[in-house]
Amino acid sequence: MPLNGTKIHPLSDFAIGIMRRLKNVGPMPVQEINPGVWARLKDEDLVESFPAKSPYKKHSAFVKINFARLSEAGEKRLAELS
Repeated sequence: MPLNGTKIHPLSDFAIGIMRRLKNVGPMPVQEINPGVWARLKDEDLVESFPAKSPYKKHSAFVKINFARLSEAGEKRLAELS
């Protein structure tokens, strides 16, 4: 159910691009995804998050951050869009 209670707009080209990147390149840190896009993809169960070692030098070797990966529903939606 959309927040405004009426209709859900189609995914933006940017959101579809994020999904394609997750499929083709692999997981990426959630913090590198626009928060609004992340929320939309997460709400529709198109992506999922998991903790993994941080790729950033400013973090110690033991810091874990959330990474995003495409879910099965996300892969199906990408196939429909192609």
